[in-house]
Amino acid sequence: MIDTTDIIRTHVQAVTAMLLGGSKMEDGIAIVGGAPLDVEGRIGVGKMAKEAGTDIVHLEFDRAEHSDFGLRGINLFAVRDEMCFIQTRCQLWLPRTGKRAVILPQAHVRGQFRLNPRELIHIAGKPTDTEQGIERAQVRLNRLVERDVFDGTQTTMTVLPKAA
Repeated sequence: MIDTTDIIRTHVQAVTAMLLGGSKMEDGIAIVGGAPLDVEGRIGVGKMAKEAGTDIVHLEFDRAEHSDFGLRGINLFAVRDEMCFIQTRCQLWLPRTGKRAVILPQAHVRGQFRLNPRELIHIAGKPTDTEQGIERAQVRLNRLVERDVFDGTQTTMTVLPKAA
């Protein structure tokens, strides 16, 4: 039986691979997984990001009503000019070519975010096939997670504690 830590670990590994597309992550960026963050939790992670000078991609995991434990959303914490900018309820998007995924913020927020090995980069404009790209990203994520779960690969990751 697979426990919640394994589910989080495999998703962090898969999302990292999708966002970096073979590049190696360097200091300045972290991808973490944990429970959904309330306002105080987001403020706490934002402070941590600012103090560390590190952009953070936080994958939110929870049980949806009548559903299994799984990835429910993505939060971004980008440190710029002594401030930490936060985007919540983001989603992965994958182009038709299947190359590197990007992170789409909520519909009312302009642009998209690409992960380079050291930071999150904001890019103006959104893709035109938003729904199809989100679906492609979900299919790819599911494949990567299944492959890792069954091959037993172990990696290191950070799991944030549940917000109080």
